[in-house]
Amino acid sequence: MTAPSPRPIEDRGSGPRPGPSEPPPAGSLSAALLCGGASLRMGTDKALLEHGGEPLVARGARALAAVAPEVVLACGAESRYRDLGWPLALESEAGQGPLAGILAALAATRGERLLVAAVDLPDLERCPLAELAALAVAQDLDLAYLEDGRGRPPLVWVLHRRCEPVLRAAFDRGVRRLLDAFEGLSRASVPVPAALTRNWNTPADLETAAGA
Repeated sequence: MTAPSPRPIEDRGSGPRPGPSEPPPAGSLSAALLCGGASLRMGTDKALLEHGGEPLVARGARALAAVAPEVVLACGAESRYRDLGWPLALESEAGQGPLAGILAALAATRGERLLVAAVDLPDLERCPLAELAALAVAQDLDLAYLEDGRGRPPLVWVLHRRCEPVLRAAFDRGVRRLLDAFEGLSRASVPVPAALTRNWNTPADLETAAGA
């Protein structure tokens, strides 16, 4: 399957985007909140679930904006959450998974590195996002990610723009598991407590959070 071509970003911020021959500023960071899923297991849009009186999509975007000057919402193929005022990075086809959202965000942003996070992390603002970005720069990594010891790392990653061709090729081969797309590339992690990266995927997760 060929990687979906990203549709033009909507509601972009001002400022020129580097052209094909113009590299992004060294060390620059953009961010994308991945919020394009169908929320099938939750049964309702996870991005609009409230935590602390605020929808997760708004909380997540604000957490990313605290460390990155450019933030987009990778909201799938539909122009969702426009009322929040953040730029939208759109995919050309729905239902292609988080790798498609990352590719759309890379096409829509300017930074040398992209911080990506899933929208279903209610405590994203407590995660060491600045430390993660600093690790990626200090070791010139292709990928830096949080590791909470639960087997599959939570989707809070910083990736280098040079990985884009590799990710697109992996998508074309049918790869959908994100870490598999980075096979053979340099990576390192920042350890965090599992409680910090709890996510809301099902109604049972909400019940657990309410009883905590």
